[in-house]
Amino acid sequence: MNCTRQAAYWQDNPQAWPVREIPAGDRVYRTRPALEILKQVDRTDLVAALAGQLIAAMLNIAQDADPGVIQDILAEADEWLVVNPPGSRPTGEAQTDHERIAARLAEYNHGQIGPGACVPETPRFTPTPPVTPTPPPSQPPSPTSSSTPTATGPVAEPSLTATTGSASTPSQAVTPSLPATTSAPSQTVPPSVQVVTSISTATSTSTPAPPEPASPTPSPSSTELPPTEAPSITPVPSATPTEVEPTAEPSWTPTPSSTPLPTEEPSPTPTATEIDPSLTSTVEGAARIASLAF
Repeated sequence: MNCTRQAAYWQDNPQAWPVREIPAGDRVYRTRPALEILKQVDRTDLVAALAGQLIAAMLNIAQDADPGVIQDILAEADEWLVVNPPGSRPTGEAQTDHERIAARLAEYNHGQIGPGACVPETPRFTPTPPVTPTPPPSQPPSPTSSSTPTATGPVAEPSLTATTGSASTPSQAVTPSLPATTSAPSQTVPPSVQVVTSISTATSTSTPAPPEPASPTPSPSSTELPPTEAPSITPVPSATPTEVEPTAEPSWTPTPSSTPLPTEEPSPTPTATEIDPSLTSTVEGAARIASLAF
């Protein structure tokens, strides 16, 4: 490209050098020695300062920069370096020539003369390319809690309502409070069996039966009582008997009947007489025994 770059650029970017061998004076510098000379361009060492500006100009020319305006300066620079090799201390006229030649080469490398500086001018330090942040791996969506509300209040106890003229299982109705109940007439049962009814049936006047205490969590449907062996009950015409749960039959002792028990008929002639042992020790007992013997 037809533009120039200053010595600092070539010092910081050796990978951009178009050539690996640069002639300066009567020497040819390879990459490493040339880098060491470029680092001394701004120092008081006059030989190294002039050699560094010459190496930068040669790199620009190798990169297709037009050297027309500095052709005579390039020749003077080579001659000066031959007369003043590295390590020498130029004085007098040699020092004056050094200042003129070095200043002309610096103007060319900075683009003040010749084809001009490369645009945009590369800074002294090559910026580090920005690092593209790697997006974090997407997190799987966390499970959300169910929005179904949960009942936290107390569960209302169901009330049992009786239906008129039906012996079917009473239906359940959930109400905030238990309705007022009245006692229903109990069934007439034999005295020998005590039966406790768990569910009272409704009479013709639709009197509600007392509710059965419900469990804390009522079941959707009433549970039929387990079948047990129940005694025979004569139903009352005014009420329809419902399924009852008999309680344990109490133990009872039958009352002895008034019918006299049959007794054995006495034998016409007793063959033996039972003697009371308590009478044998007394005179009266002995006399009685004698009378019975005859």
